[in-house]
Amino acid sequence: MKESFGNEPFQLFDGSVSAVHLGRDYGDFGRGVEDREKKILYACERSLNWFGVALPKIAFSNDVFLVPEILTDRFVRSIVYSQRESDAVILKRLDFVLAIANADCHLGVFYHKDTKQLALVHLGLKCIVREDDSPTIIETVFRAMKVPPEEVQVWVGAGIGSCCNGYSFEYDFARKVAKKFPNCVGGEVIKGPRTGQVAFDNIGICEKILRSCGVRDLVLAPRCTACAEDERRNKLFHSNVYDTDKTLARNLFMVRLVS
Repeated sequence: MKESFGNEPFQLFDGSVSAVHLGRDYGDFGRGVEDREKKILYACERSLNWFGVALPKIAFSNDVFLVPEILTDRFVRSIVYSQRESDAVILKRLDFVLAIANADCHLGVFYHKDTKQLALVHLGLKCIVREDDSPTIIETVFRAMKVPPEEVQVWVGAGIGSCCNGYSFEYDFARKVAKKFPNCVGGEVIKGPRTGQVAFDNIGICEKILRSCGVRDLVLAPRCTACAEDERRNKLFHSNVYDTDKTLARNLFMVRLVS
């Protein structure tokens, strides 16, 4: 499986799912388009040759947006938004793209072959380690899919690495994460503005949770998007850790069922 860090789609799960991760301001397909909705639809059309897009309402929650199986034709060339806070979107339709505009948080693609369910999940740290000890976003996605986790194929990537991601232990939540996942917290950040802080391996935490849920077919894409550069040493992706220019749109990760 080839993982793209540009504008080229890549295939997941033996070609059953097509994905693309567009960089800051949605890469080459979004530049020059001011309206956010038009930017998303244009990027969707140009990169995945599709129009309808479904997005959750990111809020570092553990709620899931289930795209209705029956939608009128008027939605086919438009964006369907979750009406409530949610950090995952699930559908069973071939005619819609799932999308999340992310910065540093990892994303997960969950696919169940027999039911043709596809989920795109925001795996922010507060989604996978709950401050109130409620179920994680990973657990609620499996409940919503209503299939055994061991039958679900999962890909995790498109986020910041421990080379750039760190926190101060003055932060109560950081201490909670370290206590719960000691093997994923330690050492020092070696790059960027957080150099010297305690390093946090978010993708490692995701792996531990997914394995504990029973996932067998798991692909990790650990390359750090925060410090990823092109051949001219230009940053490929927006990062809240690095970027001070808040006028640019974030990155855009999109997936769609192929068959």
